[in-house]
Amino acid sequence: MSLCFVSTFGVIPHYFHKRKTAAYAGIGLGTGIGLAAYPSITIYLLDRLGFRYGILSLGSLFIIPAVSIFVFKPQLPKEEVLSMKKLLTSYARTGKHFVTAFFIVNSALAIGARAGLVAILFSYISKYFEPSIAVAAYSIFGISFMVTTLLFTLYALKFHANYFVLHLTTSLLLGIVVCVLPARNHAITLYVIFGIIGSINGAVFGFKGNLISHLFPPKDVAYIYGLTEASGGVGSFVVPLSGGYIESKFGHGAGFYSIGACNLFSCMVLCL
Repeated sequence: MSLCFVSTFGVIPHYFHKRKTAAYAGIGLGTGIGLAAYPSITIYLLDRLGFRYGILSLGSLFIIPAVSIFVFKPQLPKEEVLSMKKLLTSYARTGKHFVTAFFIVNSALAIGARAGLVAILFSYISKYFEPSIAVAAYSIFGISFMVTTLLFTLYALKFHANYFVLHLTTSLLLGIVVCVLPARNHAITLYVIFGIIGSINGAVFGFKGNLISHLFPPKDVAYIYGLTEASGGVGSFVVPLSGGYIESKFGHGAGFYSIGACNLFSCMVLCL
């Protein structure tokens, strides 16, 4: 999955010049459609085909992106293939940017918090809600994610919004909303919260690619995104583990509070 994210965002500056922001909007649109449709598709295939063949059927959908190989035409000159030494040098080169270290720590906390949220949500929903409610909630999440990504990205495209401020604001809101999630164990409340979280994640997703593209030159975008995903991988191990431990000791509320706090700290890092 990390390879998918890095390659997806890394190629945008090379294949899209004038319509770069619109390309990021397209990624958000596809992601939102997938998030909205996959819960129902997954349940249907698992019920009809069983676990093994259901998973194989879902896996076949990942063949579709291969078509892009024959469609995309690079807009920038072709780059030489780098040796491992030059590749490591290119990664090290990103360290000359003052914001790189803060951005990496921010990504570790923010991506880790999202992974932790998913882990605790599975436990929370399985305890208090039926599977059909969970499927509906995740579909609402996907729809709100898709709509918000498109609206926010198109707004930024039209009005040249401040991506940095918007990234901080949406991350801050996500931390606050997560803390509110366990307030009431009701299906309608779950739907509303999932819609809000989907919208906030859509905004964060829509702006991250644009934020990196604005903070760093095109030649460094893939490397910065790779570093943020690597740090996010570390966070995705540490945060769910610690959040799960807190949840097991003090309940779901405490688990959600720890994840929300992690999101808030990620904003504070960039504010420095």
